[in-house]
Amino acid sequence: MKFWDDLDYIGVDAYYPLAKQAGASVEDLIEGWEGPKKQIEKVHDEFEKPVVFPEIGYEALAGTAVRPYGGAEGPPDEGAQARAYQAAYVVWKDVDWFAGLYWWEWSATGEDDPYDPAGRPAEAVIKRNGGSR
Repeated sequence: MKFWDDLDYIGVDAYYPLAKQAGASVEDLIEGWEGPKKQIEKVHDEFEKPVVFPEIGYEALAGTAVRPYGGAEGPPDEGAQARAYQAAYVVWKDVDWFAGLYWWEWSATGEDDPYDPAGRPAEAVIKRNGGSR
């Protein structure tokens, strides 16, 4: 594509399934990132642009790492959301060509949105990891 040279970043909406079943540990989720990370790195290498996730998120539901793109199955599980957040930080924090991420979704209305990390353990994960790069 001719316009790639005009871009500063490559944006990837990072809703990759990281587990085959609910209850995955942080270590399992880190492993689950191996394939997607290789795919993203290939795109980075081809176009020589830093990568940003303009959208990444996990619901506070047991199956969030299985279906992060919405419709996760299972009971409420704030720990599953926090583990997925932590795995993302571990995988991407030291990648020099990775420019950062934006968590989906912070509710401005105070509605109970399953993606919203506010007031949940995932919010503490964000704070521990500096909130941004």
